[in-house]
Amino acid sequence: MSNLAIADEDSPLAPGQMRLYCAAEPPLQAGGYWLQALQTVDGLKSQPADNSFGVENPFVVTGPRFRLPPQDLQCVYPPANMVGQYEEVLAHVVLRTRTLPWVRSIDGNTADAGDDTGTIPPWLALLMMYPDELNGATPKTISVAQLINPGDPAILAPTLVNADRLTADELASQLLAIDLDLAVFRTISPTLAELPMLAHVREVNTDQKEIMGMVDDGWFSVVVGNRLPQAGKENSCFLVSLEGHQDHLHGGGAIAPQYTTIRLVSLASWKFTAAAARGSFLDYMQNLCGRGGVDLLQPTHAPFPGTLSAAEALAREALEIGYLPLQNVTRGGEVTTSWYRGPLTPVPTAPDPLGPYFYSDRAIRYDQTNGIFNMAFASAWQIGQLLALSDAAFASALFEWRIRSYQAIQGTVASSHLQAFVHEWNLQTGQAGGAAVLAPALLQLFSRATQPAAAPAYITAHHLRDTDSLPGMVPGLNERIQAGEDPLYLLRQHLRQAAKV
Repeated sequence: MSNLAIADEDSPLAPGQMRLYCAAEPPLQAGGYWLQALQTVDGLKSQPADNSFGVENPFVVTGPRFRLPPQDLQCVYPPANMVGQYEEVLAHVVLRTRTLPWVRSIDGNTADAGDDTGTIPPWLALLMMYPDELNGATPKTISVAQLINPGDPAILAPTLVNADRLTADELASQLLAIDLDLAVFRTISPTLAELPMLAHVREVNTDQKEIMGMVDDGWFSVVVGNRLPQAGKENSCFLVSLEGHQDHLHGGGAIAPQYTTIRLVSLASWKFTAAAARGSFLDYMQNLCGRGGVDLLQPTHAPFPGTLSAAEALAREALEIGYLPLQNVTRGGEVTTSWYRGPLTPVPTAPDPLGPYFYSDRAIRYDQTNGIFNMAFASAWQIGQLLALSDAAFASALFEWRIRSYQAIQGTVASSHLQAFVHEWNLQTGQAGGAAVLAPALLQLFSRATQPAAAPAYITAHHLRDTDSLPGMVPGLNERIQAGEDPLYLLRQHLRQAAKV
C-alpha cells in the first residue's frame, strides 16, 4: 500500500488522500427494541405500597435487509461486463453509507451494537464464483416467505431471528435470491473470524473531484471478496446477506446431510472477465525492445481461437491496432456496433487527408465490406468542440468572430445593392457613365454606412492537405518503420529537430 496517499491520524485530509477505519457501526443496529420508563414518587404523606409507575413501548430500527436501495451502491470493481488485467485484483463493492455492513448483525442479536474495533463480523459478504462452481445458478425473484421456508427439504434456508414477527406484507415482499451448491459455498465462503477483515470504511477528500452522485462528505464503506478471479473465464460476483447463516460458513459446525443447496439473499451481482496476463515483469521489459514497446498499449481482450473466420480475423486486427468495439445508437435510433480508437494508439497511424469538417457526422467512416462504422474521427471532432466551447475565452472570441463575419457579409450585400441602385438611377435619368444625380454628400454617407468590412477567410470542407506538413508527422514514417527503425525514436528525433527550428 505504499502507493496510497494515507493521511496521518487526526490530520485534515488533503486532496487525493484517504483514511481507513476498521468499522463504523451504528449506535443501534437494525432490529426490534423496547423503550422502558420508570418513575418513583417519594415524600408522600401517605406512602402507598406501590408508588412506582412505568411504561414500555416497542420500536424498530429499520435498515436494508432483503433488498439494497440503488442509491446505496456507489460502484463495483472490477467494472461489470469488462475484460481486463484483473487476475490479481480482489473484487470489491463501494457503498455510500459507512455503517451499512454493520447496520445489522449476522446472527440478529443487537446486544453487540456500537463496537467500532472491527471485531464484530458484518452481515454482508462478497462471493466470487467461477463458471464451473456456479453451475448455471442465477438470482431469481422470490418472496420473503419462500426465503424462510423454501418448500424443498434439500435447500438450507437462513435462520432469521424473530422471523415469526414478520407481518404478512413483509412476508409477501419480493427479493432476489440465489441457490448455490452447499459444498461449494462452505469451501469458498469466508470464516466467521475472517469476515471483519473483509469490510472497512474509507474517508476520502472529495475536493477537486467530479462528484457524479458521490457522497459529498467523502465517507464510504467497502466490502471486499476473499478470492482472486480465474484468468480467462467469466467471474460472477454476488453481494449476499449472511444473516442467519453464521453457522453455515466455512469452518462452521456440521450440517444435516439432507441439505445440498443453500439459499442466499442476493443484494447486488455483476460479471467480469479476467484476461490472462501477458507475462511477468521480465517479459514486459523484454518486449520494450520490439517496436518501441507499443504492443503494451493494446487493449486487453479474450484470446482468439487457433483458426479464425474472416470476421474474427478482422476483429483481431482491429484490436491489435488499438480499436475497441462500442455500442453506437445512430440518429435514426438504430443500435449497432462501431469501432472507436482514441489519440493514443499502439501503432503508427496515417493522418486524415480530408477536412476540415463542419460537423462530426462528416468525419464518420463506413466500411462497406463489413458494414461497420468507424467513429474515431467523429468522436475526436465532438470532443474537441466540447473542450473548445468549455473555454470561456475561446467561446467569447468565437462569438465575436461570428459577429464580425455576419457584419462583413451584410456590409458587402448592402454595398452591392447601393451600387446597383446608383447605376439604375443614372440609367433612368439618362446620365449613364456620368455623374450621379444623387447629392454627393448623401451618396458618400450611404457608401460609408455600407462599406464592406474585411470578411474572414473561409476554408472549404474536404480540402486535401499535405500530410508531411502536419504537426508531429515524421516524413516517410511508414517506410522507415518497415526498414526496421523504432517509431518512438523517430518521433523523438523529429520533435527535437522541430524544436531547434
